[in-house]
Amino acid sequence: PWKDSNIIVPCNKFYFVQEGEIEIIVEHTKYTVSKGEWLLLPAGTLHSYQLSKLGYAQLYWMHFELTIHEQSFLHTIHTPMKIKVNNRNKVVSYFDKIFAPEKFRAIFANHQS
Repeated sequence: PWKDSNIIVPCNKFYFVQEGEIEIIVEHTKYTVSKGEWLLLPAGTLHSYQLSKLGYAQLYWMHFELTIHEQSFLHTIHTPMKIKVNNRNKVVSYFDKIFAPEKFRAIFANHQS
């Protein structure tokens, strides 16, 4: 099952739920992230995650760094941040563009030369 407890990741995390529902627990707050919603977590956040009682989810996630003047941008805004997306297809389209196979081939080719 998609589940882990009390983890800290050194990068920021972005979760986007396409279908179903997940739960992210940060400190003593449970964030239920449903279809068409995303959640941003800053790097270094102690958290747990699991499927909700629905028992399924189709989701996209990404670990990333975003710094401004050598400080994490997500630490400068109120996070975790849960956002309802008006156009889910646009978010999926962005993920498809970011992770397109030709982009990965180009990245690996550059590292091997």
